[in-house]
Amino acid sequence: MAGESLVTKVMQAGSGTLRGEYDLPVGTPVEFKTSLGAHIQGQVACFDPVSKILAIKDTTTSKPKKMNDCYVGAATGCLKALSLSDNAFLNLNNLKDLDPKRDEITRMVFGDSEQNQLLFSTSSREIRAFDTTSCQSSKLFDVSNGAERLNGLYLTPNDQLVVSDAAGHVTLHDRKGQELSAFKGGQGLLCLHGDGDRIAVGGKSCPAKVFNLEKSDEPIWISKNVPPDNLAINVPIWDMDIRLVPDSETLITGTGTHMIRMYDMRAQRRPVRQVEWMESPVTALSLSYRDHQVFAGNTIGEFGLFDLRGKTKIMLVCKLKGQAGAIRAIYGHPTAPYVASCGIDRFARVHDMNSKKLVSKVYCKARLNCVLLRDGLSIMKPEKKEEEDVDGDWEQIKEAKAENESGSESDGEGSDIWDEIDDEDESGSDQGDEEQSNNENDMDSSDSEQGLPSPPTKKRRVTTKKPAEAEVKEEMSSGDEDDDVKVISATKRKANPPKPIYKGSTKVKQGKRK
Repeated sequence: MAGESLVTKVMQAGSGTLRGEYDLPVGTPVEFKTSLGAHIQGQVACFDPVSKILAIKDTTTSKPKKMNDCYVGAATGCLKALSLSDNAFLNLNNLKDLDPKRDEITRMVFGDSEQNQLLFSTSSREIRAFDTTSCQSSKLFDVSNGAERLNGLYLTPNDQLVVSDAAGHVTLHDRKGQELSAFKGGQGLLCLHGDGDRIAVGGKSCPAKVFNLEKSDEPIWISKNVPPDNLAINVPIWDMDIRLVPDSETLITGTGTHMIRMYDMRAQRRPVRQVEWMESPVTALSLSYRDHQVFAGNTIGEFGLFDLRGKTKIMLVCKLKGQAGAIRAIYGHPTAPYVASCGIDRFARVHDMNSKKLVSKVYCKARLNCVLLRDGLSIMKPEKKEEEDVDGDWEQIKEAKAENESGSESDGEGSDIWDEIDDEDESGSDQGDEEQSNNENDMDSSDSEQGLPSPPTKKRRVTTKKPAEAEVKEEMSSGDEDDDVKVISATKRKANPPKPIYKGSTKVKQGKRK
C-alpha cells in the first residue's frame, strides 16, 4: 500500500533527504509490517526526518464507529450522516468547498443493495456519488440536455439512472453518463418515482404519466383531470409528489390543491378515491411498510398517516406531531414501523408507528431537502429467535401425557378413600344420635324415679299477620255505625295533594314556593 511504501522509504533514507522531500503530518494513516512480521496499522503521531524517528499511534484496537442510521441532504450542499441513538450528526463532505447555488442537493437515493453508496443530484445538474465506507465523493456525469433544475432521480434494478428536470426531460443514463433513452414527461414536471421497470411523473399543468423503461418511449397510462367544481371552474392539475405502489396498479399523488388522490390504472383514468386534507399544498409523500398506508406532509408542517382502504375516500389514521414549517421529504422504512421526515425547520425526525411517538430528533443546522433510512437502525430492538427443537417438544408431550395418566389413576384411588371416609362419618353420626337419645331417656327415667319434676317444654307461638285491608275493615266495624266513613283499600290508598293557599297575588303551595 501507499502508506507501507512511504514508511519503508522513510526508514531507509538518509538524514538530509527527508526534510523537503517527505511530509508526514500528524494524523496521516499508515500501514506496514515490521522486521519481526508484525502488522502495524495506525496514524502518525510524530515524525522527525532529521533523526529518522517516526511515532505511530495504533488504531487497530480502537472501537468501531457507530453505524450511520440516516442520511440527509441539505440546501447548502452538505451531506450529513445521523446517529439516531445519540441524536447527533456528522458532516460527510468539506463545508469550505461548497457553494449553495451550485451544490444544493435536490434528490438522493441509495447506490447499491448494501446501502454503502449514496447517489445525489445537485442544482448544477451534476450526478455525484459518495462512498460511506471510504468517505470519498466522486462526480459521475453532467446532465447536459437542458438548463432547468433537476427534480427527479431513480436507480433501476439494471443499475441505470433515470433523471428528470422541470422542463419535462426524462432521460435514462448508465453509470458513465451515456444517454440510453429519453422520454417526454411534460412541461412543468415536478416529481418522479419508480418501481422496477416503471416510472411515474407528474407536475403543474402536467397530468400524471406512467412509462415502461423497456417497452417504448410513450407512456403506457395517462391520468385524466377531475370534473369541474360546482361553479363550473376547471380544477388545476398540480401534482407535487407521486408514488407507485409496488407490485400493483395503484398510483398515489399529492396535489397543490391540498388533495391526496389514488388511481387504479386497471379501472379508469380518473382517481377512484381522494380526500381533501387541510388547506395547504401536499409537498411530500411516502409509502409505509404496510401496503395499504401512505404518509403525507404539507407546507405548514402537518404530517399524517392515511389508509387507502376506505370505501369512498382515503381515511386519515393519525397525525404525527413535532414538525414546524414545510415538510420537503418523507421516507418510510420498508420493513420496520419507522418513518423519517425533514424540512425547512432544519430538524430530521424519526417516528415510531406503533406508539405514534417521536423517537429521535436531530438538529442539522441547515434546511434539508432529502432523507434516507438504512434497513438496520440502531434504535431497533433485536428480536429474540427461539430455536425449534422438534424432538425436545415431542419428548415433553410424552412426559406430560404420562403425568396426566398417572394423575388420573391416583385421583381414582383417592376418590375411593374419600368414599370410605364419608361412609364412616355417616355411620358414626347415626350411632351418636342413637346414644344421645338413649342418654336423654335414661335421664328422664332417673328423674321420675327420684320424684323430681320434668323441665317445662317451650312452645312456639304462631302468629299470622292479617292483611292491611282486613285490619282496616275490623277497625271500621268496631267503631260507631253513625260515622260516615268510607273503607279504602290500603293497597290503593293515595295521598291527597295539598291544596294551594292564595296569599295576595302569589300562588303558594304548602311546603313549596314558586
